[in-house]
Amino acid sequence: MNQRDLNALTKTTTWLPLSKGAYNQPYLSSTPLTIDGVHGLWVLKIPQAITIDDNLTNSSARAARKLRLINPEYPVFNIEGYRLTLTKDQSPDDDSIQPKVINVYHSSSNILMAAFIDELGIIQRTRLNDKLDLNITTHIIEAINANIKLSLETENLIVQSLGFLRECLILPYFGDITADYDDIAVEVISIYKRTRIIILDAEIRGNFLVHDQHSRCIDVDLAYRCDSPTSKLNKDDWVAAMFDNFDLDNKPTSYVLTLMYLDDNLPANSIEDKFLFPELIEKLQPFQEHDISIEVSTLNILLQIIELNRLHPIKDEYITPNLIKALEYYYARKVVISHNLINNIVHFGSYLTKVITEDNKTPSPQFDSYISQLSSESRYSFHKSAADNIEEPQPKRTRMEMEMETAPRPSKYY
Repeated sequence: MNQRDLNALTKTTTWLPLSKGAYNQPYLSSTPLTIDGVHGLWVLKIPQAITIDDNLTNSSARAARKLRLINPEYPVFNIEGYRLTLTKDQSPDDDSIQPKVINVYHSSSNILMAAFIDELGIIQRTRLNDKLDLNITTHIIEAINANIKLSLETENLIVQSLGFLRECLILPYFGDITADYDDIAVEVISIYKRTRIIILDAEIRGNFLVHDQHSRCIDVDLAYRCDSPTSKLNKDDWVAAMFDNFDLDNKPTSYVLTLMYLDDNLPANSIEDKFLFPELIEKLQPFQEHDISIEVSTLNILLQIIELNRLHPIKDEYITPNLIKALEYYYARKVVISHNLINNIVHFGSYLTKVITEDNKTPSPQFDSYISQLSSESRYSFHKSAADNIEEPQPKRTRMEMEMETAPRPSKYY
């Protein structure tokens, strides 16, 4: 649907206000509409005016791009228009005036101004006192000075007085059932797997709704992607806001932090889909919490430990960064990790062996003892003594395995 048809549709439709968001005012169509072949209720979201110190991450154009990536099966439309920024006692310089943004400020105690780039690309500065009622301009100046948000009606009056349309977003209505945290956490990983986008404020109530038995993200103001200039510019502020306002033990937020750590430490093309599932992300959390370096080999070791768990469970408290780093040492030196799913044998060289009894069912207690010691070793003092002290019935050792007994040990693992 083109811009002209979208504009006509918004004007002829009755829109009912929904609960106000932090940065947007959403409205619900009073009757079902058919847009691009999708029939149902639709939502109209209008960004609220922001201060000059805020960024433009809640712009409708950006939201439309992100939502199309996240929910590709549903159409999303951005109606091109202008948005507002409010500036207290400061005239914006020409370089700071952006296209499709009306900068409202007052040059003196009672003169209200608007600076913008017109349709010919020329910067204009206009006295709003000449276009709006005195009571309205006085109210706007008082609101700006007191750092109080304007009503949407007042914002619309400013835009209309200059002869412009208001920027807004149109998207399908997904209902009003908020997804639970477990489902949101799973969807956070799914979105990252498909798009490499991380929804930083996933835990905020209403940002994920249940629709067609799936969790759907509807708010992308804090959608982070490491290769995005906007994300790079705002990352520090966004992360600081997370630590200040969110529950870091909440499952969606803990997943978000771990995905960001993964994203920061490894090249995007090395993070394969096989690594992106809840169990592995949860086992990566201690690395993120303690700022421990990770490599692709870290993910491979964790993946194989998860597979080993299905054959011979390892206590969660044993799966520590120390254990993983010790195993990475063997892994990096090409000690063979053999895998026989039929006969339930998994070897990490001669130093980590799943020791089984003759009936091939009951694991040896020596295995648990060895894993326990590996997982609790100091990161600066891991020695091979734990492995040397195990007397285990194992297959005939290869030459490589015997050579590993005398291989030098690194002084630390991270």
